[in-house]
Amino acid sequence: MKRKGFRFIRGLVRLRRGFEESWGFTFGEFCGYQQRHVALHLHPKRSCFDLQQQQQQQQQQQRQQQEQQQQQQRERQQQQGRRQQQQQQQREQQQQEG
Repeated sequence: MKRKGFRFIRGLVRLRRGFEESWGFTFGEFCGYQQRHVALHLHPKRSCFDLQQQQQQQQQQQRQQQEQQQQQQRERQQQQGRRQQQQQQQREQQQQEG
């Protein structure tokens, strides 16, 4: 099983070399060109750069949302801590009065 997979990969490498020799550019370059071409085809008014920027903006928004959630959690924890302190103080006062 291993050997078969290895032979398959070697075949791919040989195929890639053949591709480079006959076409004059690498397979990776071809794939990149194809991706850009498809992106332009899907969004004629958008370049590859715009698509990248859009992805970055989405990532930034996700990060901001996560930070907000973390802040809210921290605030809740702080409030809970304050409540517990107040309850303790009230208990102590009642005990003193009693």
